[in-house]
Amino acid sequence: MLFSHTNKDLATKPEDDRRFKFQRDFGSYVMENILFKISFPAEFHAQTACEAAVILHPHIKGRIDDIERIVLTTHDSAIRIISKEGALANPADRDHCLQYMVAVPLLTGDLMAESYEDDYHEQHLSIDELRSKMVVEENAQYSKDYHDPSKRSIANAIQVFF
Repeated sequence: MLFSHTNKDLATKPEDDRRFKFQRDFGSYVMENILFKISFPAEFHAQTACEAAVILHPHIKGRIDDIERIVLTTHDSAIRIISKEGALANPADRDHCLQYMVAVPLLTGDLMAESYEDDYHEQHLSIDELRSKMVVEENAQYSKDYHDPSKRSIANAIQVFF
């Protein structure tokens, strides 16, 4: 009962879901299913978006000024956790911003730890210009697969419109 009344959205949950419970029994699940961020120094939910942006870079690098909009399709958790609009105050803001983590590799072809630093951000105003052209949308199947413990998917898609 300790946790049963602490959640503000408690009333929106079915009666059976208003109690504190675990998704699985205690055991070794975490050790057996650990996920590594190998490719990019990016918040986990953005890994596949960064990969897609790196792949797209050679196809758009000479056409950045012609971009009308960019649609980022992702899952509900990425939208809730890392989708950010507006000013980003510091490296922690930037490395938890889906749009930032996509803009940098679209523009440069790579994403490195230095890409989040204040001086880097201040020297690359085109990052925020590109972010302003981004629209983030949820794909219900991506969300379903993200929450499925047997899949643990972090699917993302990027569409660039000229």
